Amino acid sequence: LMPSSGLDSFRALYQTSKKPDNIYVYGEFVHSELEADKYYDLKSDRLPIGKDFVEFFMFTQKKGYCVHFATAATLMFRAAGIPARYVEGYVLRPSDYSNATKNADGRYQVTITDAQAHAWVEIWDDDLGWVVYDATPGYYETTDLIYKAGENGDTDGNPVDESDEEDDEEEEELEIDDPESDDIVYI
Repeated sequence: LMPSSGLDSFRALYQTSKKPDNIYVYGEFVHSELEADKYYDLKSDRLPIGKDFVEFFMFTQKKGYCVHFATAATLMFRAAGIPARYVEGYVLRPSDYSNATKNADGRYQVTITDAQAHAWVEIWDDDLGWVVYDATPGYYETTDLIYKAGENGDTDGNPVDESDEEDDEEEEELEIDDPESDDIVYI
């Protein structure tokens, strides 16, 4: 659901009474709207007191990181009547498996850090269920906009460098079944 109040400028642009016929075409529209005059930047400004997070990102600041893009995209889908949920987790790419160690039980263990933290959207497809939709520039290609849930499509794109986000990164151990995979794994 959309919030019951606020988001006036956002609603004026994106609220619709008719659900789009094709959620994937609408996904391309969401990307074009988010890329029109907004850009990725880890050094976004603090939200002024009394301002709405999404409206400040979309209409004033026009820069942000994955949290900004995923939040805005989630609300754009919801405003169009498409069920969507905001998700946070970690994104692993093939290079992240380079330091994997094999445990005695045959499973692999990978160390991940806060630099791999990410936010994205999942949208509901009546035939597939929840599908991953990544609105953050640098984490997708326009030819591969939506990844089927559980299939983790490969974008062959370069992630935005978040390595300088925090010097004192926390580490977490994660067990992965296949370190040879070419897929992006959302966890």
